[in-house]
Amino acid sequence: MTESEFKAGDTFYTRSILRQSEPHLFILLTSAVGDPAKAIVVNFSTYVAETCTDSTLVLGQGSHPFLKHDTYLVYPQADWIDAVALAVAVTEGSVRLHERCRPEVLRKIQEGLLESSEPSRALKHAFVAWYREQSF
Repeated sequence: MTESEFKAGDTFYTRSILRQSEPHLFILLTSAVGDPAKAIVVNFSTYVAETCTDSTLVLGQGSHPFLKHDTYLVYPQADWIDAVALAVAVTEGSVRLHERCRPEVLRKIQEGLLESSEPSRALKHAFVAWYREQSF
């Protein structure tokens, strides 16, 4: 897979990207754009009320085939990801691609990014700019 093939809604499982201590499922909130190609990414985490860092959006089991428990999006850790590095990691096997997120679930997750108080203003503005350029 090349960096230009990554699209909003793609999911992958890893800990090597964005320096995670535990492996998580991640979702691209935007397609990879720019030079160098980057995308906005956020990870899922099992919902436990006592440890949840941002309850803006909690998805139920089965919202994505990978999700076996109620899960929240860790918007405080939403960030840019280098699409070239992601493509290399996929090729090397340190990142496993998973099933794309259904469009209606992706839309909820994208809206959650804007509703959450945690992501930076710059990240939110970049998301809105990308979204406005899309032709749905």
